[in-house]
Amino acid sequence: MYLKFASMLLLSVMIFTSCEKKEEKVIDKAKAKVVKIFDVKDSTNFLQSFKYPAQVEAFQDVTMAFEVSGKIVKFYYKEGQKVKKGSVIAKLDDAIYKANYNQALANYNQANIDYKRYQKLFESSSVAKVELEKQRQSLDVNRAILQIAKKNLDETRLIAEFDGIMAKKMVDDFARVTAKQAIIRLQDNSSYKIKFFVPESDILQIKGELTPEYIASIVDFYVTFENNEDKKYDAKLIDVSTTAEKTTRTFEATLEMQIQKNVTILPGMTAQVHAIARQAKQKKVFIPLKAVFSDNTNLSFIWLIDENNRVYKQKVETGTLRKDFIEIIAGFKKGEKVVISGIRFLEPNDEVVEYKKLDK
Repeated sequence: MYLKFASMLLLSVMIFTSCEKKEEKVIDKAKAKVVKIFDVKDSTNFLQSFKYPAQVEAFQDVTMAFEVSGKIVKFYYKEGQKVKKGSVIAKLDDAIYKANYNQALANYNQANIDYKRYQKLFESSSVAKVELEKQRQSLDVNRAILQIAKKNLDETRLIAEFDGIMAKKMVDDFARVTAKQAIIRLQDNSSYKIKFFVPESDILQIKGELTPEYIASIVDFYVTFENNEDKKYDAKLIDVSTTAEKTTRTFEATLEMQIQKNVTILPGMTAQVHAIARQAKQKKVFIPLKAVFSDNTNLSFIWLIDENNRVYKQKVETGTLRKDFIEIIAGFKKGEKVVISGIRFLEPNDEVVEYKKLDK
C-alpha cells in the first residue's frame, strides 16, 4: 500500500514538473509583435512634394483685328490651319485707302518740290526766310498725312504676328467690320503654358527671392494628365505672381511645357502640376511624425530595430515639421528601420515582425 502511494506521488511530481517546464518554455518564447516599419532606403522618402490642379493654354494666344474699317474681301486661311509669321491672314477692300494714299503721295511730292524751289530762292536772297519756313511746314504736314495714309492702306491686310494656328474665325466672309473688331484668334502651340495657383501656405515655405529663377533652382516641376497620371512631363517655371488673389489668397504661376510626341494636348485641357523640392547637398532625414514619442523626461524617442528584429529605444532630436513627417536632426541615420505603429505597446528587446498587407 505504501509502495503504491509513493509511486503515485512520484508520478504527480513528474507531471507537475513537466507542465511547469512547458509553461516556462511558452513564457520564454513570447510571440513577436506585428508592427509597421518605415525603412529609409533612398532619398525619395525625403522629398517634399506638392500637387496643384492646372489648365493648359497656348504659349501665345491673341485676338487679332483690323485697325481700320471696311469690307473683308478674302480670308487666306481656314480654322485649324498653320499660319506663318508675316503672312496675310485676311484682307479688306482697299480701294478708298489706296486712293487716299495716292493723293497724299502726290501732295507730298508737290510740297517737296516747292520747298526745294524756295530753298534755292532763299539762298539767292530772292525770298525771305519766313517764306521758306512756310514751305518747310507745308512739307512736314504733307509728310505726316502721307504716313497716315500709308499706314491705313497697310492696315487693310491682317498680318500674322507669330507662327501659329488660326484657332477661330470670328466673322463671316465678306463681312463689313469696324476698327478694333475681333476678326480671328491666333494661337502659338509650339509649346504650352500651364497655369496653376499656389496657396499662401506653400509660398511661405520658400526661403529666398520669389523669382522664377530662384524657385526653379530649388524645385523641379512636372505635369501629368488624367488619361495617364503615371507619365510625367518636364516643365519650366517662367512666371510667378507676387500678389495674391483677393478671394482665394493664392498666387498664380505659369510653366512652359514643350510639345510632346504621340500625345494630344490642346489649350483648355486640365492637368496636374507636381512641384518636388530638390535635395540639399546635405540630405535631410524625415520620418513619419507618428513614430516619435516622449516619456516623463519630455525628450523625443523612436523605436529602432536591430539585426535580430528586436526593438530598442533611441533618443532623437527633431526639427522641421512637414505635414505628416518630421525632420530628425540627430539620433537616426539613413538606412535604419523605425517602428511607426503600436509604439505605445512596445518594450525594449521586444521581437517584432513587419506587417504585410494581404493581397486580395
